[in-house]
Amino acid sequence: MREKNLVISKTASLIGTQFFSVFLSLWIVNSYSKASMLSLSLSLTSVVTIIFTLFGGAASAGTRIIRILCFLDLLSMGLCLVFAVMCLFGAKTRLTTYIILTTLNSLLSLNSSFSGPIFKKLTGIIVVKDKVLKYNEILSASKEIVRLVVPTVTSFMYAAGWVDAFLALAINGLSFLISFISIYNLRKFDASLVNAEKHKGSHYKEAVAAIFNEEKNIKKFLNIFLLYIFIAGINVLVPYYAVHIFKSSWLYGVLESSQSFGAILAILTFKFYKVDISLRKERVGLVLSALWLALVVPTQSKMIFIIGMAILAFYYLRYNVAFESYLQLSFRNNFLGEVYSLYYGLTSIAVLIGNTLVGILGDYNANLCFLTVSLSIGLINFAVLVASLKERK
Repeated sequence: MREKNLVISKTASLIGTQFFSVFLSLWIVNSYSKASMLSLSLSLTSVVTIIFTLFGGAASAGTRIIRILCFLDLLSMGLCLVFAVMCLFGAKTRLTTYIILTTLNSLLSLNSSFSGPIFKKLTGIIVVKDKVLKYNEILSASKEIVRLVVPTVTSFMYAAGWVDAFLALAINGLSFLISFISIYNLRKFDASLVNAEKHKGSHYKEAVAAIFNEEKNIKKFLNIFLLYIFIAGINVLVPYYAVHIFKSSWLYGVLESSQSFGAILAILTFKFYKVDISLRKERVGLVLSALWLALVVPTQSKMIFIIGMAILAFYYLRYNVAFESYLQLSFRNNFLGEVYSLYYGLTSIAVLIGNTLVGILGDYNANLCFLTVSLSIGLINFAVLVASLKERK
């Protein structure tokens, strides 16, 4: 039952966040012809994420983490409602709407960045070690079902003119309310009742030492940092490419859903195609998916694009499940929140770099930028595979 509450909370908040995120991306790329405008919005979000992830890691060492999560959900719900009213009555120009939506998106990232390490700490307390991988698989399944359905519905509603900023924000606010109720029902299991004496104070020194004292940890963190730079680039290019190269807002929703289809397929195959915590199989898949995506530029094929995003999502989800399971199984729970804080902070910096570079370069030559980003994902993982094979010899 406790695990179910965690899954419901994450799934509910994701529904609203995904709906708003897809709406925001479509609104920006349809309102502005430059990829840099979308990049700027995403980059501002990344800056907030980098800052507040560190605070989230420190807060995860506290004894009232459930109360913090509840407060963050209520705050996010309130922000959605306030900004929804602003969009309804105060947004008279395109620039005003852009500022309102971008500001809110940055503020809402405070919730995800601050609560991320806390939620992982709570997971470490509630979910027993031998069920961690299974829990991650279930949570990933629920997330991908949302990502399969919501983008298609949102893009269809946007293309039909059935959704505006007010509705997108109202739905997002409701999702935070549901998340709040699910977490609030866990208040009797607050970490303070489990290990109040063991979790006093922040453990950043122990977390940093645990990561950097082992070469394999350093390599894994460096690899995921580089990977996230170019995955962020893909995420900027997909809506821009769909709207301005293929001239279709609806295609963006299909591409988002194809990613979720690939991710769900990955989850369904976990039982007989086991997740490899060493990440070797996942890296091979990322190399192949990158090569396939690179074909989109010379062929200009929508079908290749859709299939390529599905293949990328298949192996990217497996990569993330394997990496997060590696973290949960390799580090002690008393500083697991801080480890995740450093992980989220590092990947947020990578996302900021990817958003900024691709947003600028995409304005000049979207095709060359797409080709470069795709091949870079393949080259990074191919280099790691070659290095790992040399180590085994």
